[in-house]
Amino acid sequence: MSSDVLSIRRAGTCAGIQQADGEIKWPRKEFTTATSHAVAWAEVEQLKGWHTIRFKWFNEAKELVHDSGEMPLNTTGRYYHSRRVWSKLPIRSAAASLMPGKWRVAIYLDDVLTKTVKFRIVS
Repeated sequence: MSSDVLSIRRAGTCAGIQQADGEIKWPRKEFTTATSHAVAWAEVEQLKGWHTIRFKWFNEAKELVHDSGEMPLNTTGRYYHSRRVWSKLPIRSAAASLMPGKWRVAIYLDDVLTKTVKFRIVS
């Protein structure tokens, strides 16, 4: 991949993320139904101009459970070598707590499926 092409360098899941700087807290691929939420994150590289990102959360039955909606990545048009973005799936006291199993998060850049992250929710 060319170094001047918008791309997702890394992506994963964690139990928390520092709101101010996007620092990943407690990376994991398994969450319990008692966990308050799961966080899916992506590091986007070579960001310049107007772009969007979207996270779609699917349960084991391949049902769309949560959709972040299109989120702007860059509202200033400035160049960013790398930027971390994320979406949260509520688990405890939410529908996801009743859906243990294998999950996946489909991550779209500018409406193009670019990366998929897998994780599990266990009882």
